[in-house]
Amino acid sequence: MAPEDVSLAPSRSNYPRNEGESGIAFRQVNRGGDDKVTREKPVRCIHPSTGEMREDRFDAIAGLLSQACESKQFAGASWGITRRGEMVSVGSVGSFDPAAAESVRPDTLFDAASLTKPVATAVSLLFLLDRGEVVLSDPVARFMERAGRPWKNVTLLDLLTHTSGLPPYVEPDGPFSSRDSMLEGILALPLSSRPGERYVYSCLGYILVERIIETVTGETLDSFAGRTIFQPLGMANTTFRPGTALLPRVASGGYCPRRQKLVYGEPHDPLAWRAGGVSGNAGLFSCPTDLCRFGAAVLASAALAEDGPLSPAGARLMLSSQISPDVGGQTIGFFAHPNPMLPRGDLLPAKTVGHTGFTGTSLVLVPGLDLVVALMANSLVYTQDKTEFFRSRRRFHNLVAAAIVT
Repeated sequence: MAPEDVSLAPSRSNYPRNEGESGIAFRQVNRGGDDKVTREKPVRCIHPSTGEMREDRFDAIAGLLSQACESKQFAGASWGITRRGEMVSVGSVGSFDPAAAESVRPDTLFDAASLTKPVATAVSLLFLLDRGEVVLSDPVARFMERAGRPWKNVTLLDLLTHTSGLPPYVEPDGPFSSRDSMLEGILALPLSSRPGERYVYSCLGYILVERIIETVTGETLDSFAGRTIFQPLGMANTTFRPGTALLPRVASGGYCPRRQKLVYGEPHDPLAWRAGGVSGNAGLFSCPTDLCRFGAAVLASAALAEDGPLSPAGARLMLSSQISPDVGGQTIGFFAHPNPMLPRGDLLPAKTVGHTGFTGTSLVLVPGLDLVVALMANSLVYTQDKTEFFRSRRRFHNLVAAAIVT
């Protein structure tokens, strides 16, 4: 029986279900010896008996992340793995922050950072595409009267695939210090290349997409994504600006040098913070089980297995690169081969897509294997140097890939 603090992924036959209806028998894996969970660095890891994946690899995942936690690569982490629409492994390790008494659980909320891009912004734009409200060749200038001449040639596709010519980021000063002035600040920036010519990962492009969604719908991104994506999929632990009810379950997003403190319940990302917590590039909070629900729904829609927020055609745009391999690898929302930012380790296949978040989060979808892998960690708690964490994340994805037997 699953513990009460674990939200089970829904089956394909009835998506989404409420918690506790999956009928899967889980077993508890305790790492403290004598059937006791270690008090100092508790690890919770549950998974069903399955002939599709090797259970010893799941135990190895718990061990790997426990060791990474003990070596201070993060204060806490949680993970979820979905195969063919069913949750096959979910677990957690560590605490909310180095001094916290609260242990991370599978439903602990983490600052998802740039996972906001695929899970809120890109999917919301595709929702509008499905309904004929926009087309990918629409220029930015169509939606923004203040956009100058260069923006008549930059399209929605350019923004979504990081080929607009915008720089990667700007410091949250001057016109970028508030939500009201941020839009004009971005539109005034010079473009470094012609649209579609170069791949430059840009948070600014997704902020523009967010504002375009707001213009088309008359709703803010948090409201629109919540109504059309999160609520229908049963993603009850996914939100911008966690309210009073959720704040006790939010882990630290890490140390912010600009604010000179560990942040909680507000985006670690400076631009999202300056924007008031809702931004197209960052600001979302979530947990692995919710992210697995999202990934499983995208895969299921693309495979015609069930209805979801997106049409099969719309979902497939999230699963295959929409730019030339000579330029890079980028779907509508996710990194794709040959993008070096794609977090697929060494063993997951080339058709894997995925995304990462600066705080230590990642979401990976593997269409051919019907596999979704979510990892949430607060890797900025102890240090801004994530070299060892990146290696552990690669090892994590290698263990997941090696667990697959059918």
